[in-house]
Amino acid sequence: MRAAQSEVRRERLSAAAARRERESALRALKAAQAALEEAEGQLPQLRVEIELVTKDKVAAGDTAGALGGEIAVLKKEVDLKIAAFMEEESCGKDKAALYGLLRQEVR
Repeated sequence: MRAAQSEVRRERLSAAAARRERESALRALKAAQAALEEAEGQLPQLRVEIELVTKDKVAAGDTAGALGGEIAVLKKEVDLKIAAFMEEESCGKDKAALYGLLRQEVR
């Protein structure tokens, strides 16, 4: 009789443990479902944000390309002005050297 009571008690404890485990799993499932619903609720806003960021990226790329072209033009202008300045400097040095020679000849 004691063996039967002991067996019944073990079965009850086992059933209670299984029930607690199922309840715990059910709570975890409900929490996961709530998190999933919340995440799904955020999807439309995230899609809109992705679209806006994509448009901004394209616009920034276009702006960068346009600025790159303007920078290239400015670099060419600067190079031309530097070349003209260097040529003037060269002519000035030649004139100074010629003046020096003439001055020596005159002496």
